[in-house]
Amino acid sequence: MPSEGEDGPLSLPDLPALEVTVWALQYQDYPPFLARLSQAAGRWRVHAGFRDSELDGEYRKSSGRWRLTGTVRAAPLRQGVTGEARIQGDGQWRSGTPFDSERFQGELTVLGQGLGLDSPDSDTGGPRGDLTVRARWTGLDWRLRAALDEPLALGAGWVLTPGRELTAEGRGTALRRADADLVARGPQGRAALNLSSDAQRLGHGEGRLTLSEGLDGEVRFQWFEDRVAVAPFRVRMADPAVTVRLREPVTVPLATEGEEALPLEAAYQGATLT
Repeated sequence: MPSEGEDGPLSLPDLPALEVTVWALQYQDYPPFLARLSQAAGRWRVHAGFRDSELDGEYRKSSGRWRLTGTVRAAPLRQGVTGEARIQGDGQWRSGTPFDSERFQGELTVLGQGLGLDSPDSDTGGPRGDLTVRARWTGLDWRLRAALDEPLALGAGWVLTPGRELTAEGRGTALRRADADLVARGPQGRAALNLSSDAQRLGHGEGRLTLSEGLDGEVRFQWFEDRVAVAPFRVRMADPAVTVRLREPVTVPLATEGEEALPLEAAYQGATLT
């Protein structure tokens, strides 16, 4: 989403017809892409393309309607990953309107197909799954739903299996509701994550990470809109024999910058690190 400037809400100027093309634009370590921007009579269009991936956006200043469509392949963005994501979105935004206003709204759908690891070795490559993510917002209020249709390889032999779809909603960075059941299995064991909202108190909920089948332990936590409180825990891994312990309760913000010091203690072959 575009951001507001220091002088107030973003407002697109009235300009004569224009068309600008940048044949090779690169950001960080991502592959170079072609970018094209055009405008005529208040109808703005943007196109980006690279290695069989394309994104197209359009905005009509007269009506405030915007839309986004495209297909992005995973392989050029990250080595060893395969699959593609189809993107479709549309909504309303009036030029000059603050983005925290209820007049800024939209819906975005991402359909991931055949996502997974690209490897000739089935043990390291693993299964490929389809992932559907839908987001909707009005101003700062947002809702998110994500569902996995088939098992998905995460790497290092770990596989995420389909479970109850993830649903979440919030306002800005504050989380109001979050519910999900996720299970992953790997060479070291099994990890199950459960998130449950408090039906009586908006913006409150609890979670539990349960480790088994070669791993042992449980991590319990509660969340309160913009922060998470984690209870003391002890988790163990059988091979290699490692134990990690949180000595005391900690509360950390959901959205934070910089580093957060945690009172963790790790034990391995008689040595203890804190």
